[in-house]
Amino acid sequence: MAGDGSGTNARVAGLLARVRPRARMALTCGTALAVAAPLALAATFGSGHAAHLLDQTAGTAWVVSPELGLATLLDGASEDVVAGVGVPGAGHALRVAQGDGGAYLVDDDAGTVARLDDATFAVGTPVALGTAGGSLDVLQNDSGPGDAHVVRVLDAGARTAARVDPRTLAVRDEVTLTAQPGPGQAVVDDAGDLWALDTPAGTLTRVTTGDDTRTVRRTDAATATARLVLVRGAAVLVDPTHGAVHTVGDDARPGPARCLDTRPADDVQVLGSTTRDEVYVAVAQARALLVTATTTDDCTRTVDLTQAGDQPDYGALAQSGRYVFVPDHTTGTTAVVDTDAGTVLDHVALAEPGHRVELHARDGFVFFNDLDGADAGVLTLSGGRWTAHAVQKYDPETGEGAEVVTPEGATPEGAPEAQDSPDADQPAEADDPDAPVPPADRPDAGRRPPGSSDRPGTPGGPAAPGAPGPGSRPGPGRGDGTPAPSPTASPTPTTSPTPTTPAPTVSLVLDPHQAGQPEVQPYTTATVVPTVTGASPGASWVWHVSTPSGAPPPAWTPPAPGDPLVLEVQDADVTVSLTVTDRGTPVTASMEIWVKYVCHMTINGSGSGDDHSVDLRTLPTGTFTAEARQCRTTQTASLTLPGWLSGPSTVSLDPSGAPTTVELQLVGAPPGDGPQSGVTIRLEAAEPQEPYAITVHTDAPAEVLSAESCQVSMNYTADGVARSRWITRVIVEVRDATVGGSDRHTVTGAGGLTIPAVDTTGTDRTYEYSSDVDQLASDTPPPSPPETVTVVDGLDRSTGPVAVFHHPSTPSPCFGGG
Repeated sequence: MAGDGSGTNARVAGLLARVRPRARMALTCGTALAVAAPLALAATFGSGHAAHLLDQTAGTAWVVSPELGLATLLDGASEDVVAGVGVPGAGHALRVAQGDGGAYLVDDDAGTVARLDDATFAVGTPVALGTAGGSLDVLQNDSGPGDAHVVRVLDAGARTAARVDPRTLAVRDEVTLTAQPGPGQAVVDDAGDLWALDTPAGTLTRVTTGDDTRTVRRTDAATATARLVLVRGAAVLVDPTHGAVHTVGDDARPGPARCLDTRPADDVQVLGSTTRDEVYVAVAQARALLVTATTTDDCTRTVDLTQAGDQPDYGALAQSGRYVFVPDHTTGTTAVVDTDAGTVLDHVALAEPGHRVELHARDGFVFFNDLDGADAGVLTLSGGRWTAHAVQKYDPETGEGAEVVTPEGATPEGAPEAQDSPDADQPAEADDPDAPVPPADRPDAGRRPPGSSDRPGTPGGPAAPGAPGPGSRPGPGRGDGTPAPSPTASPTPTTSPTPTTPAPTVSLVLDPHQAGQPEVQPYTTATVVPTVTGASPGASWVWHVSTPSGAPPPAWTPPAPGDPLVLEVQDADVTVSLTVTDRGTPVTASMEIWVKYVCHMTINGSGSGDDHSVDLRTLPTGTFTAEARQCRTTQTASLTLPGWLSGPSTVSLDPSGAPTTVELQLVGAPPGDGPQSGVTIRLEAAEPQEPYAITVHTDAPAEVLSAESCQVSMNYTADGVARSRWITRVIVEVRDATVGGSDRHTVTGAGGLTIPAVDTTGTDRTYEYSSDVDQLASDTPPPSPPETVTVVDGLDRSTGPVAVFHHPSTPSPCFGGG
């Protein structure tokens, strides 16, 4: 869609209602990132994939307070609570799994799963999908456009995996597994296939989606500590016992072992990268985060997580772009790790020490939830800083939830069930008809999900007569069949309502659901799903589709009532409306769909294990390629380079997607060893994209740490002949952080003396020259030791600093030579 970025942001902001600010705790990462400019959209990208933008303009997540039976929807953009709803199972082992357009509420004690809806705030009926008192896992794929969203509910104890409808949770099929996976030992990949480990049997099982074909493979990597993770949507086996990471093939055969520096007894938390070929492992005993590539054998990337305090108790990790978050329950903080720089930006406080903190990475944001307290919130990236904004899910003094709503059709906690009577489907009369109406400036005033109707009583709209006010606790009770008492609900109606016919409610959502403004790419199919409640079978459904004047309209066929509307979108925005008329009362819901052509770059570099980097550790030149994707015309990309590098200022990218090679060359001394920042590339499209960082790996000149020499002579007579013995020694300590396990240096003294290596096992290496000469006293003495030494890289592209020897050391290394 044409227009500048400010127009796009304004339209998004117009759809995301901002709530009234309330008191928050803001905790900021204090270390600025080395980026080219302050980023509203922090850009990172993975190997051969389109740029992944940390677009923090819209995003939501559900969090749960198990003891209270309260689910809270957080909005990342406003950093506030959208809604709180009561859920069944207060006091049970409740947890949430985020999904498309909502989340899944898992109750292990009851063996049930219920769906929480982002748009309507509705809590679905809990569906029994496992054994009560067992452990259920909701496993799902990250489906792309046109791909099926696959949701499987795994009951490890019963060894079953049910594939369910993502919205209704109706069981579509169920498979019985021979495997009995433990925690973290089952995943569903992006293709929808189920992978499961069985450590007692030592097997890895793959169940393909659609035909449920099973492939079982025995492997030594299926240890008790083994985990399965998703790396860019594909299953990867992590084996801390053997210190190895394996990709797996379609035949369930593990690939080559990649190095992982762990021990069998280590307490680990494991996460696969969504954007790179990497696995992240937090090791409590080492107080470190290990970054391991799945394509190369490299154990050198370790990030120190040490902070003051007791032994850490790490929770489940989260990733947003190049940043990995490591929560520590012991301290109530999370470490923010920049995996590009290999450093911890800061430890951000999220909860009281000892509280369990969970993280949910969604839409560029990282949401956090204190499972043992009233706080939750969102971590956002702005100006190179990650900031934690905390809000309260409920009042810690009273236990009353924040922004509590009662979704349509839900019964407020403590209210009587509807009876089978002629008036059973009529609206109940308010307990207190004189109760004041909530003020218009309350935090949720005017908020409603995109596509919902404006009728009073619908989710997000004005309060219906009799609807509970702020602080009420809706929900089906406490999970044992006994409704919880409520001081605001009358146990029985005191008057009979006047019989009326309620109007239907109508809402529209795009499938798959998107938080915020719905967007599709041009020349694709858009599916609009209607939700209509309270309409009789004879109600009429009328769809209307429009585009801006002169724009080509999409092709569409009016669907049957209840069926979704399918549009063949062209290159213009589309407005869709549905009017449902029942008993003479029309109700209309509308939705605007933005059609936006996303022209972007993909980057592939020469770096080891990091495809958007360039490796200049062994050669003075290196390359990466840039490709234009989904662009209609030739694109221009501009580069920013530091003074020690040379390269083009701009490159042209072919709209066909053919790669353009960009060469970088060392023309000066790099600032140090290891990964260097300062190289960026940006697509100068109609809406210029944020610059993408290219990491350059360099090898700085070696450093002479110390150098010593000595020379002594001893005169003696043998068989009446005067003789002399000369002992000479030169000892040099050299440091080079990126020698890569091989000796690449030549150490020489003034006059051409070659000093050989005696210890090259680490980055600090020892070189020593030793000479013991016995000669006639009249012979010419051996040359004196050199006063300077030079360390030269084997590539002749850097010379180390020159150090002057200290004469001689005490005790002298020459004594003890014979």
